[in-house]
Amino acid sequence: MKLSKEFKAAILVLTALVVFIWGFNYLKGKNIFNFSTVYYVVYDDIQGLMTGTPVSVNGFNVGKVSDIEFQGKTSKLLVTITMDKSLGISKNSIAQIYESSLIGGKAVAIKPALDDAPVAQSGDYLKGEIKPSFTDVLDERLSPLQDKIESLVINTDSVMNKFNQTFDTKTRENLQASVVKFNLTLENLESITASLDTFLKTNQGQISTSVQNIDTLTANLAKVSKTLSEAGLGKTVADLQKSIGNLNNLLEGINKGEGSLGKLAKDEALYQNIEKTSKQMELLLQDFRLNPKRYVHFSIFGKKAKTYQPFDESANQ
Repeated sequence: MKLSKEFKAAILVLTALVVFIWGFNYLKGKNIFNFSTVYYVVYDDIQGLMTGTPVSVNGFNVGKVSDIEFQGKTSKLLVTITMDKSLGISKNSIAQIYESSLIGGKAVAIKPALDDAPVAQSGDYLKGEIKPSFTDVLDERLSPLQDKIESLVINTDSVMNKFNQTFDTKTRENLQASVVKFNLTLENLESITASLDTFLKTNQGQISTSVQNIDTLTANLAKVSKTLSEAGLGKTVADLQKSIGNLNNLLEGINKGEGSLGKLAKDEALYQNIEKTSKQMELLLQDFRLNPKRYVHFSIFGKKAKTYQPFDESANQ
């Protein structure tokens, strides 16, 4: 059977049209001859996800993103995922967009839910989430630190302003003068330290001898203390304290007028009698010295003694 040219041209056109449609869909990530399972995921932001991006489960490539479009008249994005139909996952599984490379490439990872939920069927919707990228985590960690650094810089600037306001020209001059004086003090202290070091080096022998003498004196004092302890110094001190107590009791009795000494100290009449007797005794001795013949009479020839004449006290006075 001979085909006409028109029929051949029609078959060629249809073949070219089918190849074009298949190629166009293949470039978009769709394979019209592959009967795979299709899932849909709704995202608020796809972070630059593109069609043809691989989809994996636990790091194993199981499909790809076949289509991305807006969901109706909203700003949400509907992502179509085409997967091997032989893979059964739970309806509660999550399709997570993550950063697949350091240059910002995005991919989709299915996180299977290990539960008793029914297996997802082709055309079901999966939950979607976005895993924070390294830059997002770094920015999240650095943001509080950045705020603290900015606050520190502001506080430092405020402190420096107050410092400049407080330390005016005169204050700074006084501070510099104080620093100069402090340096001079340190220099004097270093000079004194050097002199003391020289003195110690020069008189090291004498200092050693003095230390030895002190050690010897300490040893001798220890021996003396031991000797006094063995000699009964404690008993002697106790006896001395007892004697002092007795003396205190005696003085207290005298002060109270007890005993002869107490009466002598406290009895005014006795004191006056003793004083008067002492005075008469003094007059008697004086008269005896001036007129001994009145008291001692001796005559060989039996001469009659003279009559005693009382001594006139007023004449001597």
